[in-house]
Amino acid sequence: MIGAQTNSTCTGTPRRETPMLAVRDLRAHYRNRHFGINRTVKAVDGISFDVRRGEIYGLAGESSSVGAVVTKAK
Repeated sequence: MIGAQTNSTCTGTPRRETPMLAVRDLRAHYRNRHFGINRTVKAVDGISFDVRRGEIYGLAGESSSVGAVVTKAK
């Protein structure tokens, strides 16, 4: 994971903390009808990430809707 921080033990061995938030294979697909054609929109399709204490993450995509979908997903 790019930019992830690790804590070290006194021996200098990296130690990963348990994530405060762990998201695995998140998918948000929506069905809609446009001009009489049914279709499925894959707003988010299989993302995974961890957030550990002290880390800050931002979501960026082609549109601002991706961040909204991820934050509202259950």
